[in-house]
Amino acid sequence: MGESLVEQPDVVTEVYAVVSNGGGAVGLARGPEGHQLPGGRFFLSESAEAALMRIMKEAYDVDIGVGSLAGLYQRPQSSRLALVFRAELLAGDAASLTWAKPGEWPTPMAPGALLRINDAMRFDGKTSLRLQ
Repeated sequence: MGESLVEQPDVVTEVYAVVSNGGGAVGLARGPEGHQLPGGRFFLSESAEAALMRIMKEAYDVDIGVGSLAGLYQRPQSSRLALVFRAELLAGDAASLTWAKPGEWPTPMAPGALLRINDAMRFDGKTSLRLQ
């Protein structure tokens, strides 16, 4: 009795893809902080997988096959929650992304991008859960 509810800030939900092209390279997008995983914000009114496919088509003109959830990344200080999926390039304008193989990453890379890529590439069936 007497408990009060503290208003919680809105959580920003984001979805990203570690897209492989079948040749061992990962597709990266150019962002304000450097190369990063392609993706963006989504609303919980659509599934994360559907949002990721939509974002990839609208922003990069590529079709992807969405695989397993590789990681869930929480940034409590900014109320952000990011889901990272493994994905495969199916069709579209592959030149809209920068393709790089492990160890040959372009610079600069956005903070946290390599951690998320490495988690997805080491994926052993268990989703990584991390505070970033």
